[in-house]
Amino acid sequence: MQQRDGALGAWIEREGVTVFVVLPQAQAGRPVTVDWPPATRIVDEGRFNLPPRGAQ
Repeated sequence: MQQRDGALGAWIEREGVTVFVVLPQAQAGRPVTVDWPPATRIVDEGRFNLPPRGAQ
């Protein structure tokens, strides 16, 4: 979980592109449930160096 532009979300890979997905139901310091496919690649390493809105 990371905060970008005032919104909590996560970095994932979609079709070879890293994107920031806002999770409106997320709360700081609390777990959040997502309904992504099990094969969804979540970006962890290096996420703090990604641009504010992801590679578009």
